[in-house]
Amino acid sequence: MDYLYEHAGEITSSQQWRRELSQLKDECDAVPERWDVAHPHMRNLVNRYQAMLLMQARQNAACHALHSVRGRLCRWLLQSQDMIGSASFTLTQEFLSHMLGVRRNSVSVEAHALQEAGLIRYTRGQIKILNRGGLEDCACECYSVIREETDKLMGPAKTQSEPGA
Repeated sequence: MDYLYEHAGEITSSQQWRRELSQLKDECDAVPERWDVAHPHMRNLVNRYQAMLLMQARQNAACHALHSVRGRLCRWLLQSQDMIGSASFTLTQEFLSHMLGVRRNSVSVEAHALQEAGLIRYTRGQIKILNRGGLEDCACECYSVIREETDKLMGPAKTQSEPGA
């Protein structure tokens, strides 16, 4: 039995959907065969990216078990700045509490302490890193481990002070 479907203003039949899905599956099945041959540089990049994600997951698991909330918060803020490329960014206490595996109140207390120390300015989810060196001193050693390994695998990240960053 053939059914009719409407999607984006087009009416198609279930048989047509099955044909298109089968064609897409065939194309996807052929990708691994062509991947290494046609795109060795891309394959290398994907392999390095996978290695980086696995290393970060292992380090994050150890970090959650061994380090203080403040050290982990500093690490998260530094990694966020590295990824975003700016000293100012948005991270809510709710989000940070999930990433750090703590109650929202714990993030609030630690963020306030970092603000009092002059390391960050934090207002309604808007964070500005004022003293990166001080934040690095406060961060657990996991930040430097992750940064060094990421730089080895992917190349050094551009910092805000570098041209073109």
